[in-house]
Amino acid sequence: MANGSAPITLSELSEKIRNAIIEVFPFSVPVVAEISEMSVNANGHCYLELVEHSRGQIIARQRGIIYANRFPLLQSYFSSVTGSEIQVGLQVLVMVRVSYHSLYGLSVEVNDIDPKYTLGDLEQQKQLIINRLIEMGIHDMNKSLPLPKIIKNIAVISSPTAAGYGDFVDHIENNPYGFVFNVNLFEAYMQGAQAVKSIQNAIHAVFDSETQYDVLVIIRGGGSKAELAVFDDFELAYLITQLPIPVFTGIGHERDNSVADFVANQGLKTPTAVADFIVDLNLEASSELNDLQLRLRNSVNSLFNIENQRLTNLENSIKNGAYYYQAANREQLLELDKRVSKVAQNFSHRQQVALNDMGNRLKYSFKTFCAQQNTLTLYFEQKLKDTAKANIKNLQQQLDIAEQKLTAINPQTILSLGYAIVSKDGKRITDSEQANVNDNIKIHLSKGSLDAQVTSSMNN
Repeated sequence: MANGSAPITLSELSEKIRNAIIEVFPFSVPVVAEISEMSVNANGHCYLELVEHSRGQIIARQRGIIYANRFPLLQSYFSSVTGSEIQVGLQVLVMVRVSYHSLYGLSVEVNDIDPKYTLGDLEQQKQLIINRLIEMGIHDMNKSLPLPKIIKNIAVISSPTAAGYGDFVDHIENNPYGFVFNVNLFEAYMQGAQAVKSIQNAIHAVFDSETQYDVLVIIRGGGSKAELAVFDDFELAYLITQLPIPVFTGIGHERDNSVADFVANQGLKTPTAVADFIVDLNLEASSELNDLQLRLRNSVNSLFNIENQRLTNLENSIKNGAYYYQAANREQLLELDKRVSKVAQNFSHRQQVALNDMGNRLKYSFKTFCAQQNTLTLYFEQKLKDTAKANIKNLQQQLDIAEQKLTAINPQTILSLGYAIVSKDGKRITDSEQANVNDNIKIHLSKGSLDAQVTSSMNN
């Protein structure tokens, strides 16, 4: 051989590798990684694929195994602390023992797991997303939308078999005030790897439907922090901030608080709390209408009483005046009294009829006014929605054009076309006169860089 070494067999090489690994890793070591794949075979062994990401790319990948005699114990312990089983997508801190087999290569045996690390990572990721939304200035966009005076049409995103959805419908339909609501369910997965995309599709379906909804309700019953992490997704939270109608969330229990709750118009903790809030809004609107009707009735009655009192005073005045002439003109006064009484009665009756007619016309005018206001409200609401959609579409087109321009002038894009950037002592060179013969220079390529030395220089 070129180096004078005697050849060794493949098994001898494998043995040397195994011994070297044992020497470097004689004991278990703590490792932080994400579970990208997971399966349990018929023998109860759990096979994992552990990965590490950097800037959206996988930079390390390693097979792992939790043997059958240990996997149920670790699974039970992890679940008791986090409320969720070990599953794909979780960031974990595990104790591993590195081993090498001549047939199966390098692998790591997981012999312990720290569930508190996973909980801390989930909470940290949630806070980073909240901070990002605040920095973008969009976290309170949905919260700033006014609540409708009366809620009639309700779009609900949930799983049809979820207990929380059943509780919501029961509270809405069996409310003690007899309010009637139009509730439409848009089905979605509320946990698992497909949940975020499923909920986003359901939201788009709500606004593609022909019904104009007053509010959008997103509800899910209780669950573990890992299961509820679906509602800490940035893309889902961003979509909620852009919606033109108020969003009510009822996710988990009283102790839970997700990013979706943070950006929603009303984060009401539980599905039943959302139902009660909607019923209370309509009760408040109903009370205002009843109060308005009562004030109108009182005004009509007051007007009638004033006119009636004026007629009574007039009648008394006439009677008092006639008393002084009674002795001299008794017969004539008696006849006049009868005639006056009859005229007063007829006049009172006509005034009563007129007041009743005025009250009916006021009621009709009020109903007509309310109907006109409702029509105007619906018209401007639709116009606002259409304008918002057009503006969003226009802004999206501008963003796409800007992204294309930025990509075209991106130095990385130019480098990928075969061009290079040359620097000397950390400064970019654009002219051959900036470098002398024997100078050391660095050539930056699309992938990596080269160190070079100037052997000659030519000026064009």
